Amino acid sequence: NYPIHQNRSINFESDADQTLETSRNMSDNGITISRMVSQTETTNKQSKRALFTNAKKVNQGRILLQKLLEVLLPDINLQ
Repeated sequence: NYPIHQNRSINFESDADQTLETSRNMSDNGITISRMVSQTETTNKQSKRALFTNAKKVNQGRILLQKLLEVLLPDINLQ
Protein backbone atom coordinates (compact mmCIF):
# COMPACT_ATOMS: atom_id res chain seq x y z
CA ASN A 1 0.00 0.00 0.00
CA TYR A 2 1.46 3.26 -1.16
CA PRO A 3 0.41 6.64 0.23
CA ILE A 4 -1.98 8.41 -2.10
CA HIS A 5 0.51 11.13 -3.04
CA GLN A 6 2.90 8.54 -4.54
CA ASN A 7 0.19 7.18 -6.82
CA ARG A 8 -0.87 10.62 -7.95
CA SER A 9 0.88 11.91 -11.03
CA ILE A 10 1.57 15.53 -10.26
CA ASN A 11 0.67 17.98 -13.00
CA PHE A 12 2.19 21.24 -11.83
CA GLU A 13 0.73 23.28 -14.70
CA SER A 14 -2.78 22.03 -13.94
CA ASP A 15 -2.26 22.67 -10.22
CA ALA A 16 -1.01 26.19 -10.96
CA ASP A 17 -4.00 26.90 -13.22
CA GLN A 18 -6.37 25.58 -10.56
CA THR A 19 -4.69 27.69 -7.88
CA LEU A 20 -4.88 30.79 -10.08
CA GLU A 21 -8.56 30.19 -10.82
CA THR A 22 -9.28 29.65 -7.12
CA SER A 23 -7.48 32.86 -6.17
CA ARG A 24 -9.39 34.78 -8.87
CA ASN A 25 -12.68 33.42 -7.56
CA MET A 26 -11.70 34.38 -4.02
CA SER A 27 -10.78 37.87 -5.23
CA ASP A 28 -14.11 38.20 -7.07
CA ASN A 29 -15.93 37.02 -3.94
CA GLY A 30 -14.02 39.57 -1.86
CA ILE A 31 -14.99 42.37 -4.26
CA THR A 32 -18.63 41.23 -4.19
CA ILE A 33 -18.65 41.16 -0.38
CA SER A 34 -17.03 44.61 -0.26
CA ARG A 35 -19.77 45.98 -2.54
CA MET A 36 -22.47 44.36 -0.42
CA VAL A 37 -21.00 45.88 2.75
CA SER A 38 -20.85 49.30 1.09
CA GLN A 39 -24.47 49.00 -0.07
CA THR A 40 -25.54 47.92 3.42
CA GLU A 41 -23.78 50.94 4.94
CA THR A 42 -25.54 53.25 2.46
CA THR A 43 -28.91 51.64 3.24
CA ASN A 44 -28.26 52.02 6.98
CA LYS A 45 -27.46 55.73 6.56
CA GLN A 46 -30.66 56.22 4.54
CA SER A 47 -32.67 54.36 7.20
CA LYS A 48 -31.21 56.50 9.99
CA ARG A 49 -32.06 59.68 8.07
CA ALA A 50 -35.62 58.44 7.47
CA LEU A 51 -36.05 57.55 11.15
CA PHE A 52 -34.75 60.97 12.22
CA THR A 53 -37.11 62.71 9.77
CA ASN A 54 -40.05 60.64 11.02
CA ALA A 55 -39.17 61.42 14.64
CA LYS A 56 -39.14 65.15 13.85
CA LYS A 57 -42.54 64.87 12.13
CA VAL A 58 -43.99 62.93 15.05
CA ASN A 59 -42.72 65.57 17.47
CA GLN A 60 -44.13 68.40 15.32
CA GLY A 61 -47.47 66.57 15.21
CA ARG A 62 -47.44 66.14 19.00
CA ILE A 63 -46.79 69.87 19.48
CA LEU A 64 -49.57 70.83 17.06
CA LEU A 65 -52.00 68.42 18.74
CA GLN A 66 -51.12 69.84 22.16
CA LYS A 67 -51.71 73.42 20.93
CA LEU A 68 -55.01 72.41 19.35
CA LEU A 69 -56.17 70.70 22.54
CA GLU A 70 -55.12 73.73 24.59
CA VAL A 71 -57.38 75.88 22.41
CA LEU A 72 -60.27 73.42 22.42
CA LEU A 73 -59.94 72.39 26.08
CA PRO A 74 -58.30 75.35 27.86
CA ASP A 75 -59.20 74.13 31.36
CA ILE A 76 -57.19 70.87 31.12
CA ASN A 77 -53.47 70.85 31.94
CA LEU A 78 -51.78 68.67 29.30
CA GLN A 79 -48.23 68.86 30.63
